[in-house]
Amino acid sequence: MTRWAAVLVCVLISVPRPRGDDPICVTCGYFVPSCSPPTQIISIACIRPPEHAPVFVYLAAGHPELPAVISAIKKYSSHFSAFIKGGTPAQYQPLSEAGVRIYKTLPDLATLLPTVRGVIHGGGIGLAQQALLAGVPQLLIPTDLEKTLAAAVLAKTAGSLVVHPDAGQQAFDTAVQTLCTASPERALAAGRFYQGQLPSLSGEDALVTLLQRALS
Repeated sequence: MTRWAAVLVCVLISVPRPRGDDPICVTCGYFVPSCSPPTQIISIACIRPPEHAPVFVYLAAGHPELPAVISAIKKYSSHFSAFIKGGTPAQYQPLSEAGVRIYKTLPDLATLLPTVRGVIHGGGIGLAQQALLAGVPQLLIPTDLEKTLAAAVLAKTAGSLVVHPDAGQQAFDTAVQTLCTASPERALAAGRFYQGQLPSLSGEDALVTLLQRALS
């Protein structure tokens, strides 16, 4: 397990987690009885996604399950956008034909995440952390121990979906359909909860700074 995986696990486990039966204030969206927004939070919005918001796909061109994900998202009517790191025209073509919006460069995640209803990615720590704080539902497809550990924590804390490589096409189809149709409430509540637990930090490296402090 790498240093960052250990830090992520320790930080999330050490912070009190909301239980699935905890009441949520319908006014502010925070867990009762605290029911009060934090005065300062990480500079990423945690808001309900717009109606018909797209699902964002971020995978490397060499990810072993990229073909399964492409096949799955082509079967459902929800809107998608995608950035394939190192992607080739042959990989982008079926996505474009399915009406997927293609990003040729990685968009600014702090701007993008509040506008999407879900994220499909390989379980990288950076994107996983940002999506958690933004309250965005995630579908993680981990390929190594670090990502698998992070995915397990996110599944417990925020209800993230996890599909492991070689699970089969049906598993990916079901997970993608669930991500497209499930309520974002649990992810939103988790994002607000964790933002409220973080100390005052600012800037794009805020969460990294927090993790470094946790190690010291």
